[in-house]
Amino acid sequence: MNFIYICFKIIKQMKDSIFQLLKSTYSSLGLGDALLQSLADTLTATGLVTEENKQQVVEAQRAYLEAVQKGNDKRVSEALAKAKADNDKLLADAAKQAEEARAAIQKQMDEEVKKAQTRNTELQKQFDEALAKLGATPTNVQQTPVQQTPLTTPNAAQQTQQTATPKNDDIPGWYKAIMEAERTKAEILAKQQAADVEEERKRKEAEALKREEERKAFEAKMQESSDAIKKLLDGVKTLQERNEAYEREKELTRRNNFIASKVKELGIPDWRAAEGFTIAPDATDDAISSYLGVVANNIKRQLLPEKGVGAPLDDNGSTPKEVIDKLAGSIVNKL
Repeated sequence: MNFIYICFKIIKQMKDSIFQLLKSTYSSLGLGDALLQSLADTLTATGLVTEENKQQVVEAQRAYLEAVQKGNDKRVSEALAKAKADNDKLLADAAKQAEEARAAIQKQMDEEVKKAQTRNTELQKQFDEALAKLGATPTNVQQTPVQQTPLTTPNAAQQTQQTATPKNDDIPGWYKAIMEAERTKAEILAKQQAADVEEERKRKEAEALKREEERKAFEAKMQESSDAIKKLLDGVKTLQERNEAYEREKELTRRNNFIASKVKELGIPDWRAAEGFTIAPDATDDAISSYLGVVANNIKRQLLPEKGVGAPLDDNGSTPKEVIDKLAGSIVNKL
C-alpha cells in the first residue's frame, strides 16, 4: 500500500507541475484553469512526461491551445461586431428620425407663417374695401371742408345749442365704420395670436414627449444588445463547461473499461470485483495495473492449499512455483 501511495503522490505532483507550467507558459492566451487542468490530466495519463521532457511536451501543446483561444476570440468578436452594427444602425435611424422631425416642424412653421400673412392680407383687403364703400379715408376726412354759417348774431337758443356736448348721433357714419373695422381687426389679430401661442405650446410638448420616447427606445435597444452579448458569452461558457464535462465522462468511461479488462486479464474473481477497489481518482493506468496485480496475487495466495495438502513438493520440501501458478489459475477460473 505504501508503494501505491507513493506512486499516486508522484503522479499527482507531476500533474500539478504540468498544470502550473501550462498556466505560466500560456497565460497570454487567457484560457481557463479547467481547460489547462484537463490537458494536464491527459498528458499525465500518458505516462510519457518526465522532468527532463516536461518543458518540451508543454511547448508542443501551443498549436492546440492557440487554436482553442482563436475559436473563443472569434465567437466573442463576432458577437461584439454584431452588437456594434446594431447600435450604429440604431443611432443612424434615430438621427434620421430627428432630422425628419426637424424638417417637418420647419415646414409646419413656414406654413403657419404663410397662413398668418395670408390672413393679414385678407383683413387688410376687407378693411380697405370697407373704407372704399364708405367713400372716405383718413386723408379725405381731414380735407372735408367745414360748413360756413351766416354772419348773424345768434340768439340765446342758438348759442345754447352750439355750446352743448355733441351726441353720439353727431359722429359721422364713415368714422364709425372705420372704428368698427379697426376694433374687429384688433380682435381677430388677438385671437389669432392666442391661438398661435397655444399651438406652439402644444407643438413643443409633443416634441418633448417624442424625444423622451425616442430616448427610452434607444436605452431599451442598448439594454437588449447588452443582454444579447451577455447571453452569447454565457453560451460560450456553457459550451466550454459541457466540453469539459464530456471529456471527464469520456476519461471515466475509458478508465472503467481499462479496470474491467485488467481485472479479467489478471483473473480476479467477480466476488472480489464486486467488493470494489481502492483506486485514487487520478491514478494512472500503470498505477492501476500495479494495484490490481497486487490484489490478484493476494487472492492466489489465499486460495493455495496448506503445505503438504494436495500439491507435490520438491526435494527441499517446497512446492515448485509453476505448480503454484497452475493450481491458483485453475482455482480462479472455477470461481
